[in-house]
Formats: sequence, C-alpha cells, structure tokens
Amino acid sequence: MLLTVNNLRDIEGDRASGKITLAVCLGAEFTRTGYLLLGLLGIVFAMSFFLVGKYIPVIATAPYLVFHICTYLKMKRIPGGKELNVILEKTATNIFLFGFFLSAGCLIQMTIA
Repeated sequence: MLLTVNNLRDIEGDRASGKITLAVCLGAEFTRTGYLLLGLLGIVFAMSFFLVGKYIPVIATAPYLVFHICTYLKMKRIPGGKELNVILEKTATNIFLFGFFLSAGCLIQMTIA
C-alpha cells in the first residue's frame, strides 16, 4: 500500500519523464481504488483464521478498517503531489496498527485455547 500511495504521489512526474508505473498505466482513480482494495484484502487474509476456528484475531483487526477507510477518504480529497505525503504517513501507521491488532488477537486467542 505504501508503494501505491508513493506511485500515486509521483504520477505526474513519472508520466512527464516517461517512467511507466502501474499508476501511470492505470490512472489515478484506479490507483486510489486499488489502495482501498489492498487494505480490505488484508482483512480477507486475516479471515483465514475463521477456517481453523479462531475468531478473535479477525475480530481484533476490525478497528483497522476504520483507520484504513478514513485514510482512503482523505486520500480521495487530495488531488496529488506532495500533499499525499500525509497519506504515506497515515498508511504506515495503519499497516503497523493492522499488525498490532492481528498479533494481539492471536496472543489472546492462544491464551484462551
């Protein structure tokens, strides 16, 4: 996700210099949608715990969704360029929070099992 935001931030410069990135090829709007989907995909992968009867790790990651969606909505309001540096920072924080919530959920699940 960090790379997605980084490529979105640099899309105009990359296009002008002839650099071919996914963001340049697919466009800014598709890249923004891809950012949202990548964050949701993390939750889908976390749901694999359901397959082995472990529910707490999945439930523990739910707060991450709020942070991810808020960051996405903020990103949609920023046209591009260096203003997206704020989104880079928030995305790094969100990735950390996802890992923290998932790890905490796993530890709690292990202590009850």
